[in-house]
Amino acid sequence: MEKNFNHIACIHCAWCCQRVPCPLAIYLGENTRQACSHLLIEDGESFCGLMARETDTLKKEALKMLIFSGQGCSHKYGPHPRFMAELLVKRGLTPQMREWQQMKQGTFQDFKGFQKQNPMDVQDLSKALSEFDDFCRQLEQNG
Repeated sequence: MEKNFNHIACIHCAWCCQRVPCPLAIYLGENTRQACSHLLIEDGESFCGLMARETDTLKKEALKMLIFSGQGCSHKYGPHPRFMAELLVKRGLTPQMREWQQMKQGTFQDFKGFQKQNPMDVQDLSKALSEFDDFCRQLEQNG
């Protein structure tokens, strides 16, 4: 069940940076078992602090290559489903209740499949499922 999500544009959900720092951050001394300390979250969007602080254009372009910026989603499970759902809501595309239930069930099934293939990641995936379920319930209560 190995999938490549590079075709999905980065939506700045930071799921990747919250789980494992990029190779550049690891090279700079980041702990590989915790969120990247260079991660900046502003107005619900996430950014690389290394990129944000760099002012030299040439160095900024080099950083983009090193952190895979602009190359699509780099997380092995794709974008966090809660952030994908939030993006839909921000664009005024909140699904109807029946559609929402189908999307939620499909996401749960996909993640359960990932859990079977990646037993070491059960904790992260369980947390993602819980966050997505909480967001769905909140929308359903407010809708």
